[in-house]
Amino acid sequence: HIDYRKHQIQLFDPADFEAPDDYISLPIRMKINKPYINGEASLSDGTVVQVDLLVDTGAGVPLLLHTNSHPTLHLPDQYIKGKLGMGLGGYLEGYVGRIAELTVGNLRFPDVLTSFQDVEPAWLADPEKFRNGILGNELLSRFDVYFDYIHGYMYLKSYRSKPEAFTMDRSGIVLFAYGPEFNRFVVREVIDQSPAQDADIRIDDIVTKVRGTSTKYFTLDGINQILQKKPGTRIRLQLLRGKDTIRREITLRDLI
Repeated sequence: HIDYRKHQIQLFDPADFEAPDDYISLPIRMKINKPYINGEASLSDGTVVQVDLLVDTGAGVPLLLHTNSHPTLHLPDQYIKGKLGMGLGGYLEGYVGRIAELTVGNLRFPDVLTSFQDVEPAWLADPEKFRNGILGNELLSRFDVYFDYIHGYMYLKSYRSKPEAFTMDRSGIVLFAYGPEFNRFVVREVIDQSPAQDADIRIDDIVTKVRGTSTKYFTLDGINQILQKKPGTRIRLQLLRGKDTIRREITLRDLI
């Protein structure tokens, strides 16, 4: 059981587990001890693709599609290139855009923020590893989740009564947290033609203050939430570039 709001994981003896009431149940399949689920991806041009997705609680994206895993999977008209998010193996690189809708069982997710990435051909050739993409943590975290691996079900209950839109960073800054408390933050990448590039923020700049507050009081998630605020929001940053302290202001806008 994963309770994202309480940041808790609870383990059950399968012999004592009972399916929770008032949850949506979705069938999952286990391949090499990992859960997979079937879904339907509706692309922005009307193309509909049946997809086999790895359910990955370690992937910091809502949805990732491997464009070379199916002949009709392709990039949308609007996309940006860069680091897609953080996985257990490090940053995922590729493209970010949106699909019209993802359907999983009776659940429908419109206008899904989607990462696009090619996968190694060896994975596609191995039926035990084949997948069309990943259902990631940024989508799963909208739910209270139970995994019943023994019987092959995932149980979901939404935290919200109404669906919420999928948003992404509106600054163009990709940050990396480091240090003993993971409360030091360095710019890992700057997206082309973004507010961060317009403000001359550079790779390897260290962010020391956000809106006048020292970053030692922030988490990476907290800073990223600020950088996802509505378009037009102005964010003041203090940065350390080498030995020089510099100040920049960025105005957030939608990148895709």
